[in-house]
Amino acid sequence: MSDSYEDKLKSVKKAVKKLNYKNFDSWNYIKKPLQQIAISLVKKTNQKNPPIKLEPICENIHPNIDINIRIKNDEDKFGSMTPTESGFNIYVFSNNNKTQRTVISHEIGHIFFYNLDQSPPSKLYEASRFEKSDLEWICYDFGRELLLPRTSEAIHEIDEYYSSLPSPENLKQITNSWEVTIDYLLRRLLHDLEKYDNSASAKISYDQRKNRYVKNKIWKGENWEKKKISGNEIIKNDRIQNLLKNLEKDIESEVALNDFEFKIIAQKYKHYILCNFYLKD
Repeated sequence: MSDSYEDKLKSVKKAVKKLNYKNFDSWNYIKKPLQQIAISLVKKTNQKNPPIKLEPICENIHPNIDINIRIKNDEDKFGSMTPTESGFNIYVFSNNNKTQRTVISHEIGHIFFYNLDQSPPSKLYEASRFEKSDLEWICYDFGRELLLPRTSEAIHEIDEYYSSLPSPENLKQITNSWEVTIDYLLRRLLHDLEKYDNSASAKISYDQRKNRYVKNKIWKGENWEKKKISGNEIIKNDRIQNLLKNLEKDIESEVALNDFEFKIIAQKYKHYILCNFYLKD
């Protein structure tokens, strides 16, 4: 495949034009071209170290991309993107820098579903209501490729430095360095880049109505996926529930569940607890 950004852009347009609401597999064909666009943009802007700056990325995509930060506590979404007569407006409804960068990188992905040669830009494909989730997931995939590029040596240094998934405290340090959310980082490491097969991580909060701790989100390495055990089943474990109830700041312990054992490392933050799980050999 050519290294030319323009050639990669043509590949994306070609893949978008092949989208078909009757063929959900057609969405898989656009993942690779979009990934290549993200890699090309990071390379084109000569960004090798964290954090990846999004302003030069936008300038290379289109001369008129305006980013508007608007704090609206009553918003039911974090951001949006709309075409204008001369380009695009990206709106972000958060005062958190990491969330802002997540939203902006995601919305940039939506831009490639427009014809950038027209003024105003027009949609190359109108996703049906059944395809909205596919479109959103693909744009989040694109955003992670921008903010945590697989071509960066700094990303691979994480894997080289940590033999297993970094502890919650170290994960937080990495998010601060890259200026990304913990959700973006964990999905990137465990899902996209398929690192740390024996590890899983979950964001947990206390449910007053159920009177127990519950899973908000969980990310699993390949060997955890093979266990065919849900995140809820893990968190419901009595041993884990007792550990979490007595958690002051952080814990490290070993737990047995069904026919396997694992280590748990958890740390309490303002709005949630982050728990890492490590399968024992």
